[in-house]
Amino acid sequence: MAQAGSRTLPLHGRHDECQAIDELTATVRTGLSATLVLVGEAGIGKTRLLEHAAGAAADLRVARVVGVEPERRLAYAALHRLLRPYLDRIDRLPGPQRDALAGAFGLVAGVQADRFLVGLAVLTLLADVARSLPLVCLVDDAHWLDPETVAVLAFVARRLHADSVGVLIAARDEPGLMPALDGLPTLTVAGLPSQAACDLLAQAAPGRIAPPVAARMVAETRGNPLALIELTAELSADQLAGGASLPDRLPLSDHMEAHFLRHVRTMPAAAGLRLEQAASGLHTPTMRAAAQQTKATLAWFGGGVATVVSAMMLEAATDPELPAELSHGILFEALTAAMLSRQHTAGTTIADVAHAARRAPGRDRAPASTTQLLLDALATRVLDGFVPAVPHLRAATAVLRDNRELAHGSIPFAMVGNWVAEELLDDEGYEAILRHAVSLARERGALHALDAALHGLAAAATWAGDFAQADNIYAEAADVGAMTGTGDNGAAAWQIELLAWRGEEAPARAAADAAFSYWEARRGYGVVGNHARYSLAILELGHGRYADALAWTLPGLRDDVVGPGNRMLPNLIEAAARAGDRPSAEAALARLAERANASGTAWALGVLARSRALLTDDDGADALYREAAEHLAGSRMVTELARTHLLHGEWLRRRKRRTEARRQLGIAHDAFTGMGAAAFAERARVELLATGQHARTRAVPAGHDLTPQEARVAALAAAGATNAEIATQLFVTDSTVEYHLNKIFRKLGLTSRRQLAGALRPPPE
Repeated sequence: MAQAGSRTLPLHGRHDECQAIDELTATVRTGLSATLVLVGEAGIGKTRLLEHAAGAAADLRVARVVGVEPERRLAYAALHRLLRPYLDRIDRLPGPQRDALAGAFGLVAGVQADRFLVGLAVLTLLADVARSLPLVCLVDDAHWLDPETVAVLAFVARRLHADSVGVLIAARDEPGLMPALDGLPTLTVAGLPSQAACDLLAQAAPGRIAPPVAARMVAETRGNPLALIELTAELSADQLAGGASLPDRLPLSDHMEAHFLRHVRTMPAAAGLRLEQAASGLHTPTMRAAAQQTKATLAWFGGGVATVVSAMMLEAATDPELPAELSHGILFEALTAAMLSRQHTAGTTIADVAHAARRAPGRDRAPASTTQLLLDALATRVLDGFVPAVPHLRAATAVLRDNRELAHGSIPFAMVGNWVAEELLDDEGYEAILRHAVSLARERGALHALDAALHGLAAAATWAGDFAQADNIYAEAADVGAMTGTGDNGAAAWQIELLAWRGEEAPARAAADAAFSYWEARRGYGVVGNHARYSLAILELGHGRYADALAWTLPGLRDDVVGPGNRMLPNLIEAAARAGDRPSAEAALARLAERANASGTAWALGVLARSRALLTDDDGADALYREAAEHLAGSRMVTELARTHLLHGEWLRRRKRRTEARRQLGIAHDAFTGMGAAAFAERARVELLATGQHARTRAVPAGHDLTPQEARVAALAAAGATNAEIATQLFVTDSTVEYHLNKIFRKLGLTSRRQLAGALRPPPE
């Protein structure tokens, strides 16, 4: 109810808003969860709508918190007030969640309050509270909440599903707040419609109000209910009735004046010292280095990754008086940024950063930190070449397989570990690093690290020919991205390779266009553009367009990109050999031979033998293809093994050895069809037809119509995970897992978890 003096006024003109709130409370009563963010200017009626929500939820449990401006700088202050009635349940939480929440509230000493673990703890706690009676959380004046509370509430709201919890947040549309709430259902509360505003005035005014006066009041306040009510107190009865003229500017109450004054006070200053000038608030190496780190962070999140590294940053990081840990950390950030931006790095080069890493203080200190090992590996690779870097690359890979550190600052080690293991063509190490990183990130609730590791793991699943698993992992990564507020930024760009292997031409090219125009051209991420080029080469090879594939891969021969550059070489060799560019094929083969022999992995030796076979004119190619298949059969690279059988079969057919060709092409066709690599499967089918044999028709697995989240729950349950374990892995609650399992059982016609594995397994051929 709005207030006019001592009177309480009914709601006017808020039918749609009230209906949305009533639907939220009705949803919560059914056992599901719902969220709604009400956004509008001061006095627009958001608090009145929360009062309506409280009435609509009178039969439910209601928890309330109001943002208080003096507490904005106190981390988790508002969250503590919201949860205070339920803190007697904190001991029921899983250990890491209990410790994180207790640390956030200062209930225990010496425990770091990881924000995402706090979010998981609040999610678990609210779901526990709602088990006995559905719960509605009402949050008013969210623009005055501390940032930590806002982040946790947004995290929880995105993860609620079948928990009987409703979250209703009211806030002003202020720049610092709304990004944290991105992706949540939002309803803008505007001014009252003209008739509703006039009705409110008629009830609020102490006497008669003339229609022209009411019309002007409504127009100048834009239907703001509080402004309308307060104006009736500021104007005289004669002015309201039209007997006395109104002032040129209608008066604002002290309340509204204070609101606008706060906006003015929070505006940024018009001018200030540039960071470089201030750095000259700096007299110690540590302070200068810290200033450069701050400048780099601003560049990373502002101008793009290409502008992060500067000569001043490298100079500050290599000061001999700087502590080694700080020096290595800055240089690790610089080298990572340079490798991400690649050819777009502004003002310096990757080689400059690598030289700076060589000059870093304390390089020979033992034992080496993870950051130092990665720096040594990458700097050696950039400056000295692949072969001298192999021992360093192997040492870094070994550490990352069981390292208990997740990241340096905001840079997940798993992301850099991708490049190290991929550079070695070490598929086993690559997957081991990522699986360990995923497990550790889940355990600690480190969502940014989890996001990076999941994208790498999805690539591993793609190379292994398990496209369905890759889909599931990418879907989970998208969920994690939504939890961290990054949404699906970059998701399509990283899925280009999966789309290319499937032969989905239009989606792959659309994703590549976005990678080139946005991520590379605008944001400076050369690594994304390079990934798109390599992926499009796969697309062209699948369709047999060798000249086009060569055009996408040739720049990689010149640039020699650390990480995916070695994986690109076999594609370039195949494209060049088939397109008639033997010099390019031989140059790529020479590089691959040096690196594959130094690496010695099954993946490396397999693609080397296959590439040699492509450039062998005599019958010696047969033995090389068989050697390649033998090596690759001992790796996780199912896609590369299938390609080897295809190329071998094509070679045998051209040699008129049809019976042998049919066997190799049949293996390739079955493998490609089974994984869903449509273009490569068609290429194998056409080759089989040329031998006089039709390809076998494989049974297509029946669709089970599970959503991505249901598919993940089903797969985990089929593998033997309990509801609690599934909830921990997917960052949801036990009740949400149970809800999904019930839907899965209905869709698949099952009655127990023991039947899941069989239901999810493809039918026999």
